[in-house]
Amino acid sequence: MLLEVARGKRTVAGKCDLVFPIALCCLLALSALTLACSLANEEQGAMGHVVRDSAGVMIVENSAPIWEPGSEWRISELLTSIGAVEGESEYQLYYAYDATRLSDGTVAVANSGTSEIRFFDADGRFVQTVGRAGEGPGEFREDHGLRALGHWQGDTLYAWDLYAQTLSVFTRDGRFIRSNRLRNTKRMYFMSRMYGGGVFGDRTLALALINPGGPRDRVDGLQSQIVRYVRFTAEGDSLVSLGDFAGSESFVRYAVGGQGMTMQRPPFGRIMTARVMADRLYVGTGVTYEVAVYHPEATLAMLVRRAHTPVSVTDQLLDWQMQHELNNAPEDHKASLRRDLADMPVPEFLPPYRTIEIDVHSNLWVQEYSVGEDTLNEWSVFDSSGVWLGDVSLPPGFELLEIGSDYVLGKEKDELDVEYVKVYALTKP
Repeated sequence: MLLEVARGKRTVAGKCDLVFPIALCCLLALSALTLACSLANEEQGAMGHVVRDSAGVMIVENSAPIWEPGSEWRISELLTSIGAVEGESEYQLYYAYDATRLSDGTVAVANSGTSEIRFFDADGRFVQTVGRAGEGPGEFREDHGLRALGHWQGDTLYAWDLYAQTLSVFTRDGRFIRSNRLRNTKRMYFMSRMYGGGVFGDRTLALALINPGGPRDRVDGLQSQIVRYVRFTAEGDSLVSLGDFAGSESFVRYAVGGQGMTMQRPPFGRIMTARVMADRLYVGTGVTYEVAVYHPEATLAMLVRRAHTPVSVTDQLLDWQMQHELNNAPEDHKASLRRDLADMPVPEFLPPYRTIEIDVHSNLWVQEYSVGEDTLNEWSVFDSSGVWLGDVSLPPGFELLEIGSDYVLGKEKDELDVEYVKVYALTKP
């Protein structure tokens, strides 16, 4: 019955165009490198990509990968596995939102459910715990507030506390150095896997502000949040807006009487992601197969595109997705979720991709949107100049968190919903 209702309501979900800041219209003149690429367009087109210039913005159009057979990157042996169903509590992860790997193989895990950073050696053995719930130096304000963990400089670590709006810095062995809270603002800024953001090479921050214009109209239905990325100094002062973008799609239902609301990701809803690496901000809105690359000064540097054939949302895919949502919902939420799923519009096509990540060498990784019984975990890799190198297959169910020169780090869950952080070797022939 649920599927029949959804079929009857199938519409093409509203599309939101990428919103560019007005300042981006005033761009720098063509560089010598871009000029050289433009002159070589004919040759590059034969190689599967074309580079052209548009008002100073490099646009890279990809139609085929350039890796030759045998030169593809691949995932090989498991290097580190952290997590346990039972046993010592240090190995039982609880809302491990983020993790990062140090140069000696040590893995630091942001175990947000307990407000701790846990350190494990390269073999997955527990080393120490740093932090706890609290408001003191090196502490995190509330459970689930520890949302992002990464490299500040070298093996020095940073941790973002959402509820305290504070960035803390730790040495590689977990010693607290300092923390800085955002200043002169009462809004809540995000740095997380969901909303993205991060730390530029000059140690300024890119943080996400949701719906900068204030509350939206209180109307039930499919909505896209507006996400503004703002650059801050390490001390917490805002520098410049990096632009407003169409956020991920959500189905919103307001409570009777206006008290509270629920937000649910619709089947095959478009997902927006943003990542920072070195001196670039990468933004993918999922409207088309395109990723925009920005300078920290808010100027658009490059658009990376790939030829993409839209995949139709069939009744079989819709049925699988709805059943998958219900199977993963708590029992006391199934009834309301069933009602919401019946009211959600269904797009005609799957999104062009699911999410993006950036590796340590500024290569762009774009995850294919795969769904169904035989869901794959395929990623297209583009080099720092926007050229499509080829595709890499990751283990099914592996959520990518970090990509190094010779490893990938991410999260997995087993059939009991137990969390694991794992590191696999990345082989580059």
